[in-house]
Amino acid sequence: MEEIEFKNTVMGQITRDALMNWNQLSLEEAEEKVQEYGNAEVASNNVTYGSELSSVRGIAQAIGLTEEQAKQLEIDINTKDKVSPELASEINKKIQSKGLEETIIEILGVIHDGWVKDNPNKFEARPKNYQFVTLKLLDFKEASLDLLFLQPILEACGISIDIEALQDKFLQEQDEYLKEQSIYSHDDLVKKLSMGAEFYPVLEGLETNKGVKGGEKTLITDLLKDKEIVEKMASQVEERIVMPTLSLEQKANERNRLEEEAEKITEAERLIKSLENEKNKDGQQIGG
Repeated sequence: MEEIEFKNTVMGQITRDALMNWNQLSLEEAEEKVQEYGNAEVASNNVTYGSELSSVRGIAQAIGLTEEQAKQLEIDINTKDKVSPELASEINKKIQSKGLEETIIEILGVIHDGWVKDNPNKFEARPKNYQFVTLKLLDFKEASLDLLFLQPILEACGISIDIEALQDKFLQEQDEYLKEQSIYSHDDLVKKLSMGAEFYPVLEGLETNKGVKGGEKTLITDLLKDKEIVEKMASQVEERIVMPTLSLEQKANERNRLEEEAEKITEAERLIKSLENEKNKDGQQIGG
């Protein structure tokens, strides 16, 4: 079989797209750079920084590929313009059986979780703490950034992505997630984010030096106990997503809950006042 030039491989396409997207190179300039790199290892070390491998891992985890299949997928995208027919058929079949858009979102979630684990030092290093949440709390534009690496791989398996359908499914799942988590307001979001790894398990054990080389390491979960940090983080998230609204029934339940709390507070205040009055009477009797 004739060997394919690197620029014509799936990884060559990914590298070219990354150069155009990140470095604002023209098509001609990007293709020239890809030609210079000459192979997947050099391109991965200098341009994509392993993001294509994260996509392979995401696919493998989401649909249950064996280690051997995942390794073959990696080899195929680095050396061919299409994934081997048998493997492509297996990937296609598994993704379609789970649901195309649902599975792509799941894969993007795996990739995003991996990014969070690999980049803890970026927390508090820039005004982008909103990235350290589950994929379901990101806006679609942010959540779909890794399609830059994932889409060419899926297309090499014969899978086409309808971006509009994917966005609709993502927003639907996001709305369902927010309702499941009872996140309807800023305060609800602050409460959840403050839970740290209990809310987003990926944060467990992650430390940040806040972008300072050689700086002191601090657990991200400890920083999320700081009200100011969490308030800002929640505001960043809210700027990017649409919160669901409470149903009439939920509003009624919430009103009843608040009324019950107000009644308890009023009763407690009455009790305190009564005790103070009794104390004052006793004091007057002793003094008299």
